[in-house]
Amino acid sequence: MGRYPISPAMLLAVALLITPPALRGQAGLEFPLVRKGACPGECCTYRTWTAWAEIPVVAEREAGSDTVFTLTEGERIAAITGEVHVLQPAVVVVRRPHSALALRTLETGLDTLRFVPGDTAYALDYVGEGYFNVWVDGSIWEVEAFWGTPEDPPGVEMPAWTDADPVTEWWVKVRRLDGSEGWVEMRRGILLDGYDACG
Repeated sequence: MGRYPISPAMLLAVALLITPPALRGQAGLEFPLVRKGACPGECCTYRTWTAWAEIPVVAEREAGSDTVFTLTEGERIAAITGEVHVLQPAVVVVRRPHSALALRTLETGLDTLRFVPGDTAYALDYVGEGYFNVWVDGSIWEVEAFWGTPEDPPGVEMPAWTDADPVTEWWVKVRRLDGSEGWVEMRRGILLDGYDACG
């Protein structure tokens, strides 16, 4: 049996085959990620809101924080600002080539993100009207969702896939008429209204 010399090119080819590729979009972020000033929803705005039930207001933006006061039913308060805490992103894996119109955070004008099979991106938080903030190539972009999830109806085929939605918390800083301030976590069931400027 003859012996064949192994060239440097052959070694490189083998190394590429056994070394997993760097996954696009996954470097440079640490979680939880805090998005200051975020207000989820197309018409979400911070202004005068109304409580429609008793709502505890806490001192810090974290679960288990001490309650500083409780909003009463019908009380109007100033929603000053908010934060979305991205606890866990959705890892979006691209299955087939796709081009997406996108807007980079704090910039104007659309750009095009081009994906090939095997690319990944981090879906961070929901913006509204089917759009998400997504981390790709070291930047955050607002882009319409182009991925499927396990909740999609059968037969839906999307260019990309994720196993779960992002895990997020939305905290809102509120101020009463007497000047006292604190934070409310806007989770499901919280009856605090006024954030939808289109409603």
